[in-house]
Amino acid sequence: MQKKPDVFPSIGGRKVEQRQQILEVSDITPSSEQIKFLEGQVEFEVEFQMSMIGDDSDLLMGLKMTGMFDLSNMALI
Repeated sequence: MQKKPDVFPSIGGRKVEQRQQILEVSDITPSSEQIKFLEGQVEFEVEFQMSMIGDDSDLLMGLKMTGMFDLSNMALI
C-alpha cells in the first residue's frame, strides 16, 4: 500500500463508519520483511478470459478504432 501514492484498496465498506475504518487501516506501513514476503510470492498467471481481454498494456483492437488515446497520464496498477 505504500508503493503507490494515493491508491488504497477499499473493499466493501458501504457505511460511513466502515469507510472511516478503511481510512484508518490505510495508514499502516508494512515492515521490510513483510514487503519481501509479499513480493516473493508466485507471479500471478492470467488465465482464460482475462488472457483474451488483455492486461491494459495495449488497447483492444475495437477500442483502437474508436479514437486516439494518450495513456501517458494513466496510472497502470
